[in-house]
Amino acid sequence: MAKFSFDETIEKLKATPAGKEASMYGPIRDIFIQVFGYIASDVDIDTAGEGGRPDVTARAPSGFVDSRDNPMKIDWVVVEAKDERGCFMSAKYREKNFLVKKSKYVTADTAWFVMVEPDAWVIRPVAGGNTDQQRRYLYSLGWLD
Repeated sequence: MAKFSFDETIEKLKATPAGKEASMYGPIRDIFIQVFGYIASDVDIDTAGEGGRPDVTARAPSGFVDSRDNPMKIDWVVVEAKDERGCFMSAKYREKNFLVKKSKYVTADTAWFVMVEPDAWVIRPVAGGNTDQQRRYLYSLGWLD
């Protein structure tokens, strides 16, 4: 198994050419596993969910079990990737994309909607919440200046 390199993974994302969006999914998955600490089996690429097919989905325990006493998972984070440079830098485009994709991918249990393009990640809560607290958390991770 190859050793994970954050810098190489980010460079791979940054080097994504137009028309090669699907090549971003693996590096995004790797970041969720290697950086955010998700269990590999809880991060899926392009797998149909209840309402659609997000590019990457990270699941988390729901606190419930199924009829066989197996822990049930929820789609905690859904990711939309675009190979268009700068597309998520526009607030207007982000909002339009969020509204369209939210209706397809987001369930009642989804907490985060992440938009990734070669030059940026936009991490936003699905529902309200304490924006100041979220900003402090993202700052502590080094995602905000």
